[in-house]
Amino acid sequence: MRRLIVAALFAVLALPLTATAALGHERRTVGPYQFVVGWLGEPAFAGELNAIDLTVTDTTKSNAAVEGLEQTLKAEVFYGGLTKSLALNFRARFGLPGKYAADAVPTKDGQYRFRIFGKVGAMDVNETFESGPGRFNDVAKLDPLQYPDPVPNGADLGDRLASLQSSVDQLRLLAIVAIVLAILLPGASLLARRRGAL
Repeated sequence: MRRLIVAALFAVLALPLTATAALGHERRTVGPYQFVVGWLGEPAFAGELNAIDLTVTDTTKSNAAVEGLEQTLKAEVFYGGLTKSLALNFRARFGLPGKYAADAVPTKDGQYRFRIFGKVGAMDVNETFESGPGRFNDVAKLDPLQYPDPVPNGADLGDRLASLQSSVDQLRLLAIVAIVLAILLPGASLLARRRGAL
């Protein structure tokens, strides 16, 4: 009985050492290769430096790491329903064969898509990975973790600048109307006096 308890304890302790994919990553077979994709820093927060995390192994060679893909694969990042993308280059992660990162700063919380394309060996690759349940994590707001006061991120500042620009445009229009009235009213008053004198 004691040996069984020791064996079970050893299995539980060794489990993290046998895991090949990080939590919050999507694992997908692409031809003879396995891709594991997600955010390098998890959880991912809006306004914080992060990267697409990519691991590629060859399933025909006992899941051997595939190296050199920083020269043949590229990535695009899409946010929500936007069609405009951010083009990225992968870099090999030092000391981690078969692992790559493409640096990015997600500026809004929500759903992201990664398109990974190019070549792995002689095979053309064009795969899209989308954040969500059972895949990799959406980007979260940083506000709930900030203390004592939340600091606005780039998206918040952009919204505030747009609102400020709208206010400035309205003030400019009111100033132009005031100048026109200041020019026209004295002339109209003078004209009314002349007509009244006649």
